Amino acid sequence: MAEKFSGEIINCDSLQVYRHFDIGTAKLPPVERRGIPHHLIDVVDPDEVFTAGEFARLARLALSDITARRRLPIVCGGTGFYLRALVDGLF
Repeated sequence: MAEKFSGEIINCDSLQVYRHFDIGTAKLPPVERRGIPHHLIDVVDPDEVFTAGEFARLARLALSDITARRRLPIVCGGTGFYLRALVDGLF
């Protein structure tokens, strides 16, 4: 889909944001990403706190950047909690 529609992936999985969590997270290896930019993968170290609110903030920045370049943002992965934080916000 990303290839066909000039898209870029925004990771929405709460574990794939962590560096070094490659086993057990279904994180796509860079070689299999086929040159398609993937955002919000490997952005924090395992000993750092990363909240759904922080995800939503960074995802909104990625969305703005991708759309400013006239590309299609594709948000995927995860259980839906980060997606709800992005779309509906947190209270």
